Amino acid sequence: MSVLAIFKKELRSYFTSPVAYVVLTMFALLSGYFFYSLLTFFSLNSLQASFNPAFAQSLNATEWIVRPCCVTSR
Repeated sequence: MSVLAIFKKELRSYFTSPVAYVVLTMFALLSGYFFYSLLTFFSLNSLQASFNPAFAQSLNATEWIVRPCCVTSR
Protein backbone atom coordinates (compact mmCIF):
# COMPACT_ATOMS: atom_id res chain seq x y z
CA MET A 1 0.00 0.00 0.00
CA SER A 2 2.86 2.38 0.71
CA VAL A 3 4.28 1.89 -2.79
CA LEU A 4 1.01 3.10 -4.29
CA ALA A 5 1.03 6.17 -2.04
CA ILE A 6 4.60 6.99 -3.02
CA PHE A 7 3.74 6.49 -6.69
CA LYS A 8 0.77 8.86 -6.47
CA LYS A 9 2.83 11.49 -4.63
CA GLU A 10 5.68 11.33 -7.16
CA LEU A 11 3.31 11.42 -10.13
CA ARG A 12 1.44 14.40 -8.68
CA SER A 13 4.69 16.29 -8.04
CA TYR A 14 5.91 15.46 -11.55
CA PHE A 15 2.85 16.97 -13.21
CA THR A 16 2.85 20.12 -11.08
CA SER A 17 6.19 21.10 -12.60
CA PRO A 18 6.59 22.20 -16.22
CA VAL A 19 9.15 19.46 -16.88
CA ALA A 20 6.48 16.83 -17.54
CA TYR A 21 4.68 19.01 -20.04
CA VAL A 22 7.92 19.82 -21.87
CA VAL A 23 8.85 16.14 -22.08
CA LEU A 24 5.36 15.13 -23.25
CA THR A 25 5.29 17.93 -25.83
CA MET A 26 8.69 16.95 -27.22
CA PHE A 27 7.62 13.30 -27.40
CA ALA A 28 4.39 14.22 -29.21
CA LEU A 29 6.22 16.47 -31.68
CA LEU A 30 8.89 13.87 -32.47
CA SER A 31 6.34 11.08 -32.83
CA GLY A 32 4.20 13.25 -35.09
CA TYR A 33 7.19 14.19 -37.23
CA PHE A 34 8.30 10.59 -37.71
CA PHE A 35 4.76 9.43 -38.48
CA TYR A 36 4.29 12.27 -40.98
CA SER A 37 7.59 11.54 -42.71
CA LEU A 38 6.78 7.83 -43.02
CA LEU A 39 3.29 8.63 -44.29
CA THR A 40 4.70 11.06 -46.87
CA PHE A 41 7.28 8.51 -47.99
CA PHE A 42 4.57 5.88 -48.39
CA SER A 43 2.37 8.33 -50.27
CA LEU A 44 5.14 9.16 -52.74
CA ASN A 45 5.91 5.48 -53.27
CA SER A 46 2.25 4.68 -53.85
CA LEU A 47 2.16 7.44 -56.46
CA GLN A 48 5.17 5.85 -58.18
CA ALA A 49 3.46 2.47 -57.97
CA SER A 50 0.50 3.83 -59.92
CA PHE A 51 2.89 4.34 -62.85
CA ASN A 52 4.76 1.06 -62.36
CA PRO A 53 2.36 -1.75 -61.36
CA ALA A 54 5.20 -4.18 -60.60
CA PHE A 55 6.25 -1.98 -57.70
CA ALA A 56 2.74 -2.05 -56.23
CA GLN A 57 3.02 -5.71 -55.23
CA SER A 58 5.31 -4.90 -52.29
CA LEU A 59 3.35 -1.81 -51.26
CA ASN A 60 1.72 -2.42 -47.86
CA ALA A 61 0.82 0.46 -45.55
CA THR A 62 1.06 -1.64 -42.39
CA GLU A 63 4.59 -2.76 -43.14
CA TRP A 64 5.77 0.71 -44.20
CA ILE A 65 4.17 2.94 -41.57
CA VAL A 66 3.25 0.95 -38.47
CA ARG A 67 5.88 -1.76 -38.37
CA PRO A 68 9.34 -0.14 -38.92
CA CYS A 69 10.17 -0.10 -35.21
CA CYS A 70 9.40 -3.79 -34.76
CA VAL A 71 11.35 -5.30 -37.64
CA THR A 72 14.18 -7.56 -36.54
CA SER A 73 16.87 -9.06 -38.70
CA ARG A 74 16.93 -12.84 -38.87
